[in-house]
Parts: sequence; structure tokens; C-alpha cells
Amino acid sequence: MSEHGTDQQRLREILAATSCVMLDFDGPLCAVFADLGASTVAARALDAIRQAGYADVARRCETSDPLDLLESIAAEYPELVPDVDAVVSDAENEAVSNAASTPGVVELIERCHASGRSLCIVSNNAESAVRAYLAEYGLTRKVDAIAARRPDDAAHLKPDTRLLRRVAEATGSSPAACTLIGDSPSDIKAAHAFGAHAIGYANKPGKFVKLTNAGADTVAEKLELITSEL
Repeated sequence: MSEHGTDQQRLREILAATSCVMLDFDGPLCAVFADLGASTVAARALDAIRQAGYADVARRCETSDPLDLLESIAAEYPELVPDVDAVVSDAENEAVSNAASTPGVVELIERCHASGRSLCIVSNNAESAVRAYLAEYGLTRKVDAIAARRPDDAAHLKPDTRLLRRVAEATGSSPAACTLIGDSPSDIKAAHAFGAHAIGYANKPGKFVKLTNAGADTVAEKLELITSEL
């Protein structure tokens, strides 16, 4: 065990069996809404719903999480998905222009790339925002595949396995050869439902326990602990 509680031996075993590393975007790669604020984005989307004449829907679906809102709309009011997705996507593209990289993520990507493993992004955030961020930081060529939200994915975000399947197919990887690094229980659930390993990234207080309880195969509080085993 490290001083952070991470089981390095378990990390080593998981990554030794991994040929495709799937990295979540918001959290492991950057903090998307650190400046703009997720609640601000959710408020914009709720305003768009009201302006479309669905004030009652906005009231029933009120939340401070824009992706939770998008999932709720996709499940119950699919006709509103294009409007809500457009607002959230615009905000994500705005937000990533100022989003700082997570400490250690560039080194993780480079080590993964150098080791011959596939490095892919699997994200509930908009594909356009993910691509814009990677281009801004010169990381596009070091990422083998991207599976992020498109308008028709709103009802199939993690913990659904659609995005993971998309990456696995693009890289020719079997589920057992894939490992998803994510910072939310939905990442852990998606990985296990797909048949992949799940490494939790506990970047905030309380997440170590939350991700462990969600069933993560192991949890790391710093990306460097993962990079050292690649």
C-alpha cells in the first residue's frame, strides 16, 4: 500500500493485463467546469427548456448538474434533447478553453503511449469539447480513439456501456484488455458492466471511499501512482 492507501500491487496486476487504457475526461484529464461552474451551465439549460415552453419540465427536472439534467431529459422528454444538448455543449466548449490539466495527466498519456498501449478518452462530455481541449494542449496525436457525447448519445451515457464499446471497437480491444480510469461511480459501473477493469481516481475528499464502495478494482488519489505502473 502507498501512503495514500492505493494498492500498488493491484494496480500493477491490472495494468499488466491492459492493452487499452480508457481515460475519463472531466476529472482525470481536466476540471471542465472549474471556472464556469456546473450549476451555471445547468441553469442555462433549464432556461432553454423554459423558453421552449416547458416550464413545468424545467421545474420537475431542476438540478445543478448539467449532465444529470441531460440524462433526465433524454429519458423522459427526448424531443427536448437537441435544445438542451446544444446549450450544454456550447458551455462545455466555452469551459475547456480555460480548464487546467489535471496534475500528472500529460505524463500518464505519454507513458501510456510509449508503452505501446492504446490511450483513449471515454467521456459523457461533448465530443467537440474533448477534441478542442486535446488540440489546445497538443495531445490529439497521443490519443488513439475518442468516445464522447454526441447528440444521439444523451440516453446512453455512462454507466451505459455504449461509449466504452465504441472505443473498444475502434482499437480492436477485448473488454478484458481494457481499463477505465474514472472519478465517479458511473465510470466504475460502466467499466464492470462492459467487462473491463476499473481504476478509481479520487481527486477530491470523500471520493476514495465512494469509489471503493462503487466497486473499483483499486483507487488512486494521484495519477502519478498509476503512471508509475505503466
